[in-house]
Amino acid sequence: MSYSYRVEALDWQRGLLALSIMIYHLMFWHGETTTASSVIGRLGIYAVSMFFVLSGLSMAIAHERYELTIKSSIQFYIRRIFRIWPLLWLAIFAVTAKSLLLKNEDISIYKILLNLTTAFGFIEPSAYLNTGAWSIGNEMVYYALTPIILVIYRRSVTGGNILALASIAIGGVYALNLLTPAQPLELQWNTYIHPLNNLFFYVMGVAIYYNAKHLKPQLALPAACIFLSACIFAIFPSGSDNSSIVTSLNRLVFSSASVLMVFGFFKITPILSKTLSSPLERLGIITYGVYLLHPIVNSAVTMLFARLDWQLGAPTRILIISLATIAVANIAYELIEKPMIRLGKKLA
Repeated sequence: MSYSYRVEALDWQRGLLALSIMIYHLMFWHGETTTASSVIGRLGIYAVSMFFVLSGLSMAIAHERYELTIKSSIQFYIRRIFRIWPLLWLAIFAVTAKSLLLKNEDISIYKILLNLTTAFGFIEPSAYLNTGAWSIGNEMVYYALTPIILVIYRRSVTGGNILALASIAIGGVYALNLLTPAQPLELQWNTYIHPLNNLFFYVMGVAIYYNAKHLKPQLALPAACIFLSACIFAIFPSGSDNSSIVTSLNRLVFSSASVLMVFGFFKITPILSKTLSSPLERLGIITYGVYLLHPIVNSAVTMLFARLDWQLGAPTRILIISLATIAVANIAYELIEKPMIRLGKKLA
Protein backbone atom coordinates (compact mmCIF):
# COMPACT_ATOMS: atom_id res chain seq x y z
CA MET A 1 0.00 0.00 0.00
CA SER A 2 1.36 3.41 -0.96
CA TYR A 3 1.39 6.26 1.53
CA SER A 4 2.48 9.05 -0.81
CA TYR A 5 -0.88 10.81 -0.55
CA ARG A 6 -0.68 10.72 3.24
CA VAL A 7 2.80 12.18 3.27
CA GLU A 8 1.52 14.99 1.06
CA ALA A 9 -1.35 15.76 3.44
CA LEU A 10 0.96 15.60 6.43
CA ASP A 11 3.26 18.08 4.71
CA TRP A 12 0.31 20.44 4.41
CA GLN A 13 -0.20 20.15 8.13
CA ARG A 14 3.48 20.65 8.89
CA GLY A 15 3.50 23.80 6.81
CA LEU A 16 0.43 25.23 8.53
CA LEU A 17 1.80 24.39 11.98
CA ALA A 18 5.15 26.01 11.20
CA LEU A 19 3.35 29.15 10.09
CA SER A 20 1.26 29.24 13.26
CA ILE A 21 4.31 28.91 15.53
CA MET A 22 6.19 31.60 13.63
CA ILE A 23 3.24 34.01 13.71
CA TYR A 24 2.68 33.27 17.42
CA HIS A 25 6.27 34.20 18.25
CA LEU A 26 6.34 37.22 15.96
CA MET A 27 3.10 38.59 17.40
CA PHE A 28 4.52 38.27 20.90
CA TRP A 29 7.86 39.84 19.98
CA HIS A 30 6.18 42.74 18.20
CA GLY A 31 3.72 43.63 20.94
CA GLU A 32 0.59 41.86 19.76
CA THR A 33 -1.66 40.02 22.25
CA THR A 34 -1.25 36.22 22.27
CA THR A 35 -3.12 34.70 25.22
CA ALA A 36 -4.09 31.08 25.77
CA SER A 37 -7.73 32.01 25.17
CA SER A 38 -6.99 32.82 21.51
CA VAL A 39 -6.55 30.33 18.68
CA ILE A 40 -3.05 31.55 17.81
CA GLY A 41 -2.09 31.41 21.50
CA ARG A 42 -3.22 27.81 21.74
CA LEU A 43 -1.49 26.84 18.52
CA GLY A 44 1.67 28.47 19.80
CA ILE A 45 1.74 25.73 22.42
CA TYR A 46 0.03 22.78 20.76
CA ALA A 47 1.45 23.15 17.26
CA VAL A 48 4.71 21.90 18.78
CA SER A 49 2.78 19.03 20.38
CA MET A 50 1.34 18.14 16.99
CA PHE A 51 4.87 18.17 15.57
CA PHE A 52 5.74 15.46 18.10
CA VAL A 53 2.73 13.42 16.96
CA LEU A 54 3.70 13.95 13.32
CA SER A 55 7.26 12.92 14.07
CA GLY A 56 6.19 9.64 15.66
CA LEU A 57 3.80 8.95 12.79
CA SER A 58 6.46 9.75 10.20
CA MET A 59 9.00 7.46 11.84
CA ALA A 60 6.45 4.63 11.86
CA ILE A 61 5.64 5.19 8.18
CA ALA A 62 9.29 5.36 7.12
CA HIS A 63 10.47 2.42 9.25
CA GLU A 64 7.51 0.06 9.20
CA ARG A 65 9.76 -2.93 8.48
CA TYR A 66 12.40 -1.93 11.01
CA GLU A 67 14.33 -4.79 12.61
CA LEU A 68 16.14 -4.08 15.86
CA THR A 69 19.82 -4.83 15.21
CA ILE A 70 23.01 -2.96 15.95
CA LYS A 71 23.44 -2.15 12.25
CA SER A 72 19.87 -0.90 11.73
CA SER A 73 20.03 1.18 14.91
CA ILE A 74 23.29 2.84 13.82
CA GLN A 75 21.80 3.54 10.39
CA PHE A 76 18.71 5.07 11.98
CA TYR A 77 20.71 7.35 14.29
CA ILE A 78 23.08 8.45 11.51
CA ARG A 79 20.14 9.53 9.37
CA ARG A 80 18.50 11.46 12.20
CA ILE A 81 21.74 13.19 13.17
CA PHE A 82 22.42 14.32 9.60
CA ARG A 83 18.83 15.55 9.41
CA ILE A 84 18.91 17.52 12.66
CA TRP A 85 22.43 18.67 13.40
CA PRO A 86 23.61 20.67 10.32
CA LEU A 87 20.93 23.39 10.39
CA LEU A 88 20.91 23.42 14.17
CA TRP A 89 24.66 24.08 14.15
CA LEU A 90 24.10 27.06 11.87
CA ALA A 91 21.45 28.41 14.24
CA ILE A 92 23.71 27.83 17.26
CA PHE A 93 26.54 29.68 15.53
CA ALA A 94 24.24 32.64 14.84
CA VAL A 95 22.98 32.81 18.43
CA THR A 96 26.49 32.39 19.85
CA ALA A 97 27.86 35.14 17.61
CA LYS A 98 25.09 37.49 18.69
CA SER A 99 25.74 36.62 22.33
CA LEU A 100 29.45 37.37 21.98
CA LEU A 101 28.71 40.71 20.33
CA LEU A 102 26.35 41.62 23.15
CA LYS A 103 28.78 40.20 25.74
CA ASN A 104 26.16 37.83 27.12
CA GLU A 105 27.86 35.69 29.74
CA ASP A 106 24.98 33.20 29.90
CA ILE A 107 26.50 31.11 27.08
CA SER A 108 29.33 28.81 28.14
CA ILE A 109 31.45 26.30 26.23
CA TYR A 110 29.67 23.54 28.12
CA LYS A 111 26.27 24.85 27.04
CA ILE A 112 27.40 25.18 23.43
CA LEU A 113 28.65 21.57 23.44
CA LEU A 114 25.36 20.38 24.93
CA ASN A 115 23.54 22.07 22.06
CA LEU A 116 25.90 21.01 19.27
CA THR A 117 25.47 17.38 20.31
CA THR A 118 21.77 17.81 21.27
CA ALA A 119 22.73 16.15 24.54
CA PHE A 120 20.85 18.83 26.46
CA GLY A 121 17.63 16.92 25.80
CA PHE A 122 19.01 14.01 27.85
CA ILE A 123 20.99 15.94 30.44
CA GLU A 124 19.49 19.40 30.92
CA PRO A 125 16.40 20.10 28.75
CA SER A 126 16.33 23.78 29.74
CA ALA A 127 19.90 24.39 28.49
CA TYR A 128 18.86 25.01 24.87
CA LEU A 129 20.27 28.11 23.17
CA ASN A 130 17.87 28.73 20.28
CA THR A 131 14.25 29.74 20.70
CA GLY A 132 12.10 26.63 20.43
CA ALA A 133 15.10 24.29 20.38
CA TRP A 134 13.85 22.56 23.55
CA SER A 135 11.58 20.55 21.25
CA ILE A 136 14.60 19.38 19.26
CA GLY A 137 16.13 18.11 22.48
CA ASN A 138 12.89 16.25 23.18
CA GLU A 139 12.90 14.81 19.67
CA MET A 140 16.42 13.44 20.07
CA VAL A 141 15.34 11.64 23.24
CA TYR A 142 12.37 10.17 21.38
CA TYR A 143 14.57 9.11 18.47
CA ALA A 144 16.76 7.25 20.94
CA LEU A 145 13.66 5.33 22.06
CA THR A 146 12.19 4.87 18.58
CA PRO A 147 13.78 1.51 17.68
CA ILE A 148 12.34 -0.03 20.86
CA ILE A 149 8.90 1.55 20.33
CA LEU A 150 8.75 0.34 16.71
CA VAL A 151 9.78 -3.20 17.58
CA ILE A 152 7.16 -3.40 20.34
CA TYR A 153 4.43 -2.27 17.94
CA ARG A 154 5.60 -4.56 15.16
CA ARG A 155 5.49 -7.57 17.43
CA SER A 156 2.17 -6.70 19.05
CA VAL A 157 -0.12 -3.75 18.45
CA THR A 158 -1.71 -4.52 21.81
CA GLY A 159 1.69 -4.36 23.48
CA GLY A 160 2.38 -1.09 21.72
CA ASN A 161 -0.94 0.34 22.85
CA ILE A 162 -0.13 -0.61 26.44
CA LEU A 163 3.10 1.34 26.01
CA ALA A 164 1.09 4.28 24.65
CA LEU A 165 -1.23 4.16 27.66
CA ALA A 166 1.79 4.13 29.96
CA SER A 167 3.16 7.24 28.25
CA ILE A 168 -0.25 8.92 28.62
CA ALA A 169 -0.21 8.07 32.32
CA ILE A 170 3.19 9.75 32.66
CA GLY A 171 1.81 12.80 30.89
CA GLY A 172 -1.11 12.73 33.30
CA VAL A 173 1.25 12.92 36.27
CA TYR A 174 2.70 16.11 34.82
CA ALA A 175 -0.71 17.62 33.98
CA LEU A 176 -2.31 16.80 37.33
CA ASN A 177 0.57 16.92 39.81
CA LEU A 178 3.80 18.43 38.55
CA LEU A 179 2.22 21.37 36.74
CA THR A 180 -0.45 23.68 38.11
CA PRO A 181 -2.79 26.26 36.53
CA ALA A 182 -2.24 28.44 39.62
CA GLN A 183 1.17 29.62 38.38
CA PRO A 184 2.21 31.15 35.05
CA LEU A 185 3.71 28.62 32.67
CA GLU A 186 7.00 30.51 32.45
CA LEU A 187 7.57 29.74 36.14
CA GLN A 188 7.04 26.05 35.38
CA TRP A 189 8.73 26.02 32.00
CA ASN A 190 11.58 23.68 32.93
CA THR A 191 9.05 21.11 34.09
CA TYR A 192 6.84 21.53 31.04
CA ILE A 193 9.64 20.99 28.52
CA HIS A 194 10.90 17.78 30.10
CA PRO A 195 10.86 14.99 27.49
CA LEU A 196 8.70 12.77 29.71
CA ASN A 197 5.92 15.36 29.72
CA ASN A 198 5.59 15.25 25.94
CA LEU A 199 6.54 11.64 25.28
CA PHE A 200 2.93 10.53 24.87
CA PHE A 201 2.49 12.80 21.82
CA TYR A 202 5.33 11.03 20.00
CA VAL A 203 4.15 7.56 21.01
CA MET A 204 0.60 8.43 19.94
CA GLY A 205 1.97 9.27 16.51
CA VAL A 206 3.34 5.73 16.25
CA ALA A 207 0.05 4.41 17.64
CA ILE A 208 -1.95 6.24 14.96
CA TYR A 209 -0.01 4.44 12.26
CA TYR A 210 -0.22 0.92 13.64
CA ASN A 211 -3.87 1.20 14.62
CA ALA A 212 -5.10 2.99 11.50
CA LYS A 213 -2.77 2.00 8.66
CA HIS A 214 -5.33 -0.40 7.21
CA LEU A 215 -8.09 2.21 7.08
CA LYS A 216 -8.67 3.46 3.56
CA PRO A 217 -8.33 7.19 2.93
CA GLN A 218 -11.61 9.02 2.80
CA LEU A 219 -13.05 12.48 3.13
CA ALA A 220 -15.94 12.42 5.60
CA LEU A 221 -14.39 10.98 8.80
CA PRO A 222 -10.96 12.67 8.56
CA ALA A 223 -12.58 16.00 7.64
CA ALA A 224 -14.90 15.64 10.65
CA CYS A 225 -11.88 14.97 12.89
CA ILE A 226 -10.08 18.04 11.58
CA PHE A 227 -13.21 20.17 11.96
CA LEU A 228 -13.86 18.95 15.51
CA SER A 229 -10.25 19.61 16.50
CA ALA A 230 -10.38 23.08 14.98
CA CYS A 231 -13.58 23.81 16.91
CA ILE A 232 -11.93 22.75 20.17
CA PHE A 233 -8.99 25.05 19.56
CA ALA A 234 -11.35 27.87 18.62
CA ILE A 235 -14.10 27.74 21.25
CA PHE A 236 -13.19 25.48 24.18
CA PRO A 237 -13.02 27.73 27.27
CA SER A 238 -9.76 28.27 29.16
CA GLY A 239 -7.87 30.89 31.12
CA SER A 240 -5.60 33.44 29.51
CA ASP A 241 -2.30 32.03 30.80
CA ASN A 242 -0.66 29.14 28.97
CA SER A 243 -0.66 27.08 32.15
CA SER A 244 -4.45 26.84 31.89
CA ILE A 245 -4.26 24.80 28.67
CA VAL A 246 -1.47 22.39 29.67
CA THR A 247 -2.84 21.28 33.03
CA SER A 248 -5.85 19.39 34.47
CA LEU A 249 -8.78 18.56 32.17
CA ASN A 250 -7.72 21.07 29.54
CA ARG A 251 -4.53 19.11 28.95
CA LEU A 252 -6.61 16.06 28.06
CA VAL A 253 -8.94 18.06 25.81
CA PHE A 254 -6.30 19.92 23.80
CA SER A 255 -3.97 16.91 23.63
CA SER A 256 -6.81 14.76 22.28
CA ALA A 257 -7.65 17.46 19.75
CA SER A 258 -3.99 17.54 18.64
CA VAL A 259 -3.85 13.78 18.10
CA LEU A 260 -7.22 13.84 16.35
CA MET A 261 -6.03 16.60 14.04
CA VAL A 262 -2.99 14.59 12.95
CA PHE A 263 -5.15 11.51 12.40
CA GLY A 264 -7.46 13.58 10.20
CA PHE A 265 -4.64 14.80 7.97
CA PHE A 266 -3.14 11.29 7.87
CA LYS A 267 -6.31 9.70 6.49
CA ILE A 268 -7.91 12.47 4.47
CA THR A 269 -8.22 12.18 0.72
CA PRO A 270 -6.34 15.13 -0.82
CA ILE A 271 -8.85 17.54 -2.31
CA LEU A 272 -6.79 20.71 -2.73
CA SER A 273 -5.87 21.95 -6.17
CA LYS A 274 -2.23 21.94 -7.22
CA THR A 275 -2.23 25.73 -6.87
CA LEU A 276 -2.97 25.42 -3.16
CA SER A 277 -1.28 22.11 -2.37
CA SER A 278 2.13 22.88 -3.91
CA PRO A 279 2.96 25.89 -1.69
CA LEU A 280 1.72 24.04 1.40
CA GLU A 281 3.72 20.95 0.49
CA ARG A 282 6.85 23.04 -0.04
CA LEU A 283 6.27 24.82 3.26
CA GLY A 284 5.99 21.41 4.89
CA ILE A 285 9.32 20.39 3.39
CA ILE A 286 11.12 23.48 4.73
CA THR A 287 9.32 23.38 8.08
CA TYR A 288 12.47 22.70 10.09
CA GLY A 289 14.13 25.80 8.70
CA VAL A 290 11.07 27.96 9.29
CA TYR A 291 10.82 26.72 12.87
CA LEU A 292 14.49 27.06 13.72
CA LEU A 293 15.46 30.18 11.77
CA HIS A 294 12.53 32.55 12.25
CA PRO A 295 13.90 33.94 15.57
CA ILE A 296 17.25 34.66 13.86
CA VAL A 297 15.60 36.27 10.83
CA ASN A 298 13.41 38.30 13.17
CA SER A 299 16.45 39.68 14.99
CA ALA A 300 18.27 40.50 11.76
CA VAL A 301 15.32 42.18 10.05
CA THR A 302 14.34 44.09 13.19
CA MET A 303 17.89 45.44 13.47
CA LEU A 304 17.71 46.43 9.81
CA PHE A 305 14.44 48.28 10.38
CA ALA A 306 16.02 50.16 13.27
CA ARG A 307 19.14 51.06 11.30
CA LEU A 308 17.02 52.36 8.39
CA ASP A 309 14.65 54.06 10.84
CA TRP A 310 11.61 52.44 9.24
CA GLN A 311 8.52 53.07 11.35
CA LEU A 312 6.32 50.16 10.34
CA GLY A 313 3.24 48.79 12.07
CA ALA A 314 3.39 45.38 13.72
CA PRO A 315 1.31 43.58 11.03
CA THR A 316 3.62 44.88 8.28
CA ARG A 317 6.75 43.91 10.22
CA ILE A 318 5.34 40.44 10.88
CA LEU A 319 4.47 39.95 7.20
CA ILE A 320 7.92 41.04 5.99
CA ILE A 321 9.73 38.88 8.54
CA SER A 322 7.53 35.87 7.73
CA LEU A 323 8.26 36.16 4.00
CA ALA A 324 11.96 36.65 4.70
CA THR A 325 11.99 33.57 6.93
CA ILE A 326 10.35 31.43 4.25
CA ALA A 327 12.91 32.65 1.71
CA VAL A 328 15.85 31.94 4.04
CA ALA A 329 14.42 28.51 4.97
CA ASN A 330 14.17 27.62 1.27
CA ILE A 331 17.80 28.56 0.71
CA ALA A 332 18.90 26.68 3.83
CA TYR A 333 17.02 23.59 2.72
CA GLU A 334 18.65 23.54 -0.72
CA LEU A 335 22.17 24.39 0.42
CA ILE A 336 22.37 22.67 3.80
CA GLU A 337 19.51 20.34 4.66
CA LYS A 338 19.08 18.47 1.38
CA PRO A 339 22.82 17.74 0.84
CA MET A 340 23.21 16.63 4.46
CA ILE A 341 20.14 14.39 4.27
CA ARG A 342 21.62 12.74 1.17
CA LEU A 343 24.98 12.33 2.89
CA GLY A 344 23.32 10.78 5.92
CA LYS A 345 21.50 8.27 3.72
CA LYS A 346 24.71 7.47 1.86
CA LEU A 347 26.64 6.88 5.06
CA ALA A 348 23.81 4.78 6.47
